[in-house]
Formats: sequence, C-alpha cells, structure tokens
Amino acid sequence: MIETHVYPVFSPGGDRLAFFELTWPDPLLAQPARARLLVVNLNGGAPQVLVNFTPGFFPMGLAWTMDGGEVIYSVAPQLAVPGQFFPAGDPQGAAIRKVNSTNPAAVLEVPGVDAGSFPGVPRFFFTEPGPPIDLSRVPVSLTRQANGNFLLRASDLDPAALYTLESAQDLSNFGNPQSFTGEQMMMGIDIPPFAPQLFFRFRAEP
Repeated sequence: MIETHVYPVFSPGGDRLAFFELTWPDPLLAQPARARLLVVNLNGGAPQVLVNFTPGFFPMGLAWTMDGGEVIYSVAPQLAVPGQFFPAGDPQGAAIRKVNSTNPAAVLEVPGVDAGSFPGVPRFFFTEPGPPIDLSRVPVSLTRQANGNFLLRASDLDPAALYTLESAQDLSNFGNPQSFTGEQMMMGIDIPPFAPQLFFRFRAEP
C-alpha cells in the first residue's frame, strides 16, 4: 500500500493544518485511490478525520474560510484508462463542498458554487494598517487568469503612493518585500499558481 499527503493548508490562525491523506491499495495503482480530509492541531493531538471519500474520488484543492470555522475543498472522479488508474482527478467532474472544521456533522454545498477546482491557489490575503494610510478596509481580490496564474488586485488606492507587498509560508516571518505603486496594485500583481508562499500582506510605505 502507498500513502501520501497532499494540499496541506494552514488555518488562518496558523494553529491547525488541513490536508488530504491518499492511499492506494497496491503499488501499481491498479485500483483507485482512497482519500480522507484531515485536520491536525499543531499544538498536539491526533489528526481529526473530517471526511471519508468513496474510493475513486481524488482531491483537487483545499482552503479555509476566513474565520477558520469551515474547510472548503474540491474533489473529482479519478482519471483512468483501461487497466490503469492515474493519480489525478478529472477537472470537468470536480465539485466544491465545505465541512465544519471542528464538528464535521455534514458535508454541505457552498452557496452559489457547485463545480470547480482550485489547486495551487495562494491561500490567504490580508491588508495591514500602517501609517500614513489605514489599509484595513481596502478591498483585495484574487482571480485566476487564462495562463493559470493568479492576479492579486487592490482598489481605492492612491495611484502615486508606494506600497510594500510581503509574503510568507506561515503567519509569521513575512519577508520578500516588493514595492509597487498604487496604480500597479490596482492593475494587479501576477502570482504563479504554485508559489511556495501561502500568505501575503501589503502595507503603505511611509
């Protein structure tokens, strides 16, 4: 049996980690994968199983709600050809669902969203208040482009002002500062889909 873990995602508070556990009954992948959605408390304790999937459904993406109360995920039928299963899902059959992150009593649909996948998306964007402009209420959006990259865009900024965009792999140790004008931020910053950074923030430069 082969076992692996995919799509690890920190909760917004950084104290929990959600991920998919994948197992294959045989090393030749002649049978479909079995997947489970797990959450582990980084302060200790065994992983909690949120969802057990029927064999043959493959993970396509994972994210947290902003308050950490729910985990949103995408799964799809596993792609296959006669006599051989591949470790991938069919994006045309992908569905998006959500489950409570502490009390997984039921799997629910996301209102207004039924189908889709979101592998590799940067997980969390927020603004940070700082002099001389309070950015805490600046709208920030993230959209996928035709080339597969993501576009981070802010609005209602001073086009001539300078802003710093930082990134990190957790909610501490922000670095990699890059300066952009308000005009550039409003036009959008291009982010590769598989960037190692999971968290981003920006602030006004003095």
